[in-house]
Amino acid sequence: MTADLPLENGETSSLGSVTLTAKHDGTDAYFRVQGKIDVRWQSSSGDHFWFGLVFGPSTVTGHHKSGQDGVFFGESVYTSSPPLLPVDTNGGGKPPAVDTSQDDLGEMKASGTSPPFDFTAEWKRKLDTGDSQDVKYVADGSTAYNFYATTDSDGGGSGGGAVSHNAVTNDNVMRFAVSQSTNGTTEAIGISHTPPSGIRPGNQIYLTAVLTNATTATIKWRNSTMTADETVPMTNLSTASGTGWAYAAYLPAQPTSTQVRYSINASNSQTSRSISYFLTVAEPVQSGVTAEQQVTWILTLVAIVTMVSCVVAVAYAFVGRRLRRERM
Repeated sequence: MTADLPLENGETSSLGSVTLTAKHDGTDAYFRVQGKIDVRWQSSSGDHFWFGLVFGPSTVTGHHKSGQDGVFFGESVYTSSPPLLPVDTNGGGKPPAVDTSQDDLGEMKASGTSPPFDFTAEWKRKLDTGDSQDVKYVADGSTAYNFYATTDSDGGGSGGGAVSHNAVTNDNVMRFAVSQSTNGTTEAIGISHTPPSGIRPGNQIYLTAVLTNATTATIKWRNSTMTADETVPMTNLSTASGTGWAYAAYLPAQPTSTQVRYSINASNSQTSRSISYFLTVAEPVQSGVTAEQQVTWILTLVAIVTMVSCVVAVAYAFVGRRLRRERM
């Protein structure tokens, strides 16, 4: 789902709304918010802003209410310096209390050279975290959740800007659809990956892939001298890419030139998929003239110069004899 979402800050310009993208796979919920703000996040004592979103059951409406479950990025009460990681909160405090268990994974970043600056906040959490301080997301297509999102830059956990976070109230409603995996059908897993090139001995091998409809992934690999596969986990980077999410893993540095064969194995609660690849670890090929070629070239040049000298000497001797005969 992708939708334009009004913010509670009351701004009528591009600062007053964001684009929300949300999805779930039956186990985890994924969120991405893209918007604009009037200051960059420089430091907790200088220019900085925050973004926050709170969920609550349909019986809870408005700001700072008991029973709400929130996520905040950049609020200086919670965050002293980058990276701007999500802070899992609960309740109606100002600001809300920090959860004992932090169940959100993600990051917020800002970009641009002049206001309004772009920002993107991405995070994921389980539909049911098992944490009593969190709101459980029921994916039945009917259970409604009220939610509110806003930014702030003019003080109260922020500074340097003119955006006040609480100016209006927009009662937004979200429902989590029934997962296809629990609705009798299985979504196909997609794996998009290109093997890296130019890998040199002694360097770690960084592999990335975009996975669709997957919740976990691993890489099995071996080099040309190994007799059994090794397995490393892939990490969800919480970065959306098309209809999937970016995953990454490091393979150990190889001490010498070799060929590495590996497979990316992705799965969800219903199915799995595996695709095999290979890459080459080698020293870069030298360009230009090699030392052996230089020696050959020099020897050839010497031979040519020697031959030319002999030809000149023979010609000189021949011309000299002819001149002496003509004088006689």
